[in-house]
Amino acid sequence: MTRNELIKKIRSADPNDFHQFHEILMTGSDMGLWNEKSLAHEFDTSYSTTRRWISGANAPLPAMRRAVYRTFIEKFQNSR
Repeated sequence: MTRNELIKKIRSADPNDFHQFHEILMTGSDMGLWNEKSLAHEFDTSYSTTRRWISGANAPLPAMRRAVYRTFIEKFQNSR
């Protein structure tokens, strides 16, 4: 998946879809765009929390997922 495809996927993501959240985080992690440590720092959560997000064992509530998606989109737009 390309970076632009991931951005498109994030923009169309349903914050109520737990599995989609996991898939987006895994894809970004596989692409080297973030890791557990960088996500923990960005969202002021523990390393173990973001590790669970990426592994699919857990996810934040939908309102937080929206905030995560917005942050990713803003970062991508600012890095162009």
